[in-house]
Amino acid sequence: MELIYATTNKHKLAGAKQALAGTDINLIALDKTLPDVPEIQSDDQEAVSVDKALKYYELLKHPLVVMDSGLFIDELNGFPGVYTKYALDTIGIDRIVQLLGGAARAGYAVCGKI
Repeated sequence: MELIYATTNKHKLAGAKQALAGTDINLIALDKTLPDVPEIQSDDQEAVSVDKALKYYELLKHPLVVMDSGLFIDELNGFPGVYTKYALDTIGIDRIVQLLGGAARAGYAVCGKI
């Protein structure tokens, strides 16, 4: 079975392919000429994943898989959460670490897969 993996992140694709090695599932990378679909801004990880899946399916009309993830840092009240990519792109990891101000670093990652 062929599935398009709706991500522009080559590392996510490589990890998913490795996880599925030995199965009959063949993940295909997105066509590089496709635009990255706009991501809704929502605190709901599942809503973000479902929205992305629907938008890519509308473009491709082909079975696909989507994974969206977020880093939720306890000391920052869950920030950056579902906005991790945006936070990394705008302020960077060093600034996120500075926001912790030396606090203990506990947190968790959430992945939404559709």
